[in-house]
Amino acid sequence: MGKYRFGSGQAGDIVAREKLREDAIRDTGLEVIRWVWADLGRFDAVKARFERACARSRRR
Repeated sequence: MGKYRFGSGQAGDIVAREKLREDAIRDTGLEVIRWVWADLGRFDAVKARFERACARSRRR
């Protein structure tokens, strides 16, 4: 968890909790994908990321 606690205080704690939350979701067999608003300007890249996540989930 040390690498997720960049800096100190609330920001590091938020990142660490988000990592644990995503790990728990993945443990259920679901996939997690992320993007930021700027990525939506290149929707093809977001779509490709989504398709890779779907392919991973089908392999399970």
